[in-house]
Amino acid sequence: MRFPPKFLPDKFTLKNYVEVFSSVPFLRYYLNSILITTVAVTLTLLTSSLAGFAFAKYKFRGRNVIFKTLLGAMMIPFPVTIIPLYIMIYNLGLVDTYLALIVTGSVSIFGIFLMRQFIVTICQPGTLSCGLFWL
Repeated sequence: MRFPPKFLPDKFTLKNYVEVFSSVPFLRYYLNSILITTVAVTLTLLTSSLAGFAFAKYKFRGRNVIFKTLLGAMMIPFPVTIIPLYIMIYNLGLVDTYLALIVTGSVSIFGIFLMRQFIVTICQPGTLSCGLFWL
């Protein structure tokens, strides 16, 4: 409420930091973040690469329809999906669990799209750029 405002304190102290770190288990929060992020990213890479490879290299009935449906689903804003996602997690009994965070973050439509686009460019039929990728 002071004019002109002061952005720097008169006396620097680390007392507030010591108090916060002694009253809140930040190490536990940090380890939770590392665990959930590592597992979710690993699963995202696995699911995206497998689905992207299937869309890029296998010919099956409905492939284009499914892929275009996934691209259409990317147009839905995330806030619209929050409530149905919560209801699904609640019905599965996963509210307030690590598994709920991991499962909801383990599939990425954008990741599938990027992997498909990349895999299509790796080895195109009729070109000499294939090398020994596909034996």
